[in-house]
Amino acid sequence: MKSIQTDYILKVRHNTKKHMEKILAFIDESGDPKFNEGASDRIEFSSILIEESKEPNIIEDLEKIRSELNLTEFKSSRIRTEKRRIEILKKLDLVDFKFINLSIDKRKVYGKWKLNPKVFYKYAQKILHTELHRLYENRSVTIDKFGNEQYQQSLKEYLEDNLQLSLFGDTINIGSAKNNVLIQIADLYAGTNRLLTKGKFVHSKEIVDLLSKKELHILVWPNDFQRFILKNIKNEQDKKIAEISISYAERYIHNNKANPDFKHRIMILEYLLFQVKYVNANNYTYSNELIDWLKENKINYSDEDFRKEIMGALRDDGVVIASSRKGLKIPMSEQELNEYWNYTSGRYLTIMRRLKETYNTLNASALGKLKIFESSEFDIHREFFKLLDK
Repeated sequence: MKSIQTDYILKVRHNTKKHMEKILAFIDESGDPKFNEGASDRIEFSSILIEESKEPNIIEDLEKIRSELNLTEFKSSRIRTEKRRIEILKKLDLVDFKFINLSIDKRKVYGKWKLNPKVFYKYAQKILHTELHRLYENRSVTIDKFGNEQYQQSLKEYLEDNLQLSLFGDTINIGSAKNNVLIQIADLYAGTNRLLTKGKFVHSKEIVDLLSKKELHILVWPNDFQRFILKNIKNEQDKKIAEISISYAERYIHNNKANPDFKHRIMILEYLLFQVKYVNANNYTYSNELIDWLKENKINYSDEDFRKEIMGALRDDGVVIASSRKGLKIPMSEQELNEYWNYTSGRYLTIMRRLKETYNTLNASALGKLKIFESSEFDIHREFFKLLDK
């Protein structure tokens, strides 16, 4: 099956934003957004895409197939055998629609989403809606109901606010698979894709071929979106900093993954990489969030031990991690590095000035007779004090 990155410009019949006719999208998912024991490993979203003018004829065609095959609904969970699924997919091949799929491997997801599935579900919907927004200037999207009415409304508002839909006149509707045959088709394709990834089919090649005829492309998340991130950095200096920072962190993980002594450092580094690659490249993460995440995995560190044994060890090994009052992150720009230098040197200079004042007080009070200040261990401090006096 075809799998691409989100920056790939499609050559499809629907074209892109230049397409003048309104596109109708119908979205449903297979799998769940939870992370507890017994939850699905993956969640798949499918968006069925049709031209508005063809909607009545397409619905009529689908209802004929449903009646002909004696189906109550097109939902994936209602199809009991692989043979029956193939039969249905072959019939649907004759109907004029396409689909885009979002495939999420939840085992690769880190962070607070694991504690709040409803927030994770909203973010997953945003990924797919962002792609639809990129491709189709004039569109209307209908989502299958998920959660109670209050959550449905909050999801609608979240998507509208994040995509600024009011500026474009686009609409998001909440529908029901029970009453909407196109949402049922989205459920069928999402469910079939998820079963395919689980290796549930004997005749998988035939099913892949049938899906490919309808598939425009698949968004895979989280995946290696590094190329997409770097492409959107316009400043060459920033691009180089981002490329080096990400590449070195990934290399560190690859080289040390098998060593149990590096496990906790790698967990934190994977968390920071996840934030910059898949969440928001500009966001910082506070150290207490990282410590709390380790605790969720039954790993306990005090603030001091975390700074020394995790962050200190990573930096000692050359991993580039910026810090500021906003938190920690893999640096993606010269500005972030400058903030790191200024933040770190500012703290160090403050400590050294205080140490110098302590030295002045003790040395003067003892008329220069304290032996501690004559030891070779104090030589480097005296040199720093001279610099502070300049």
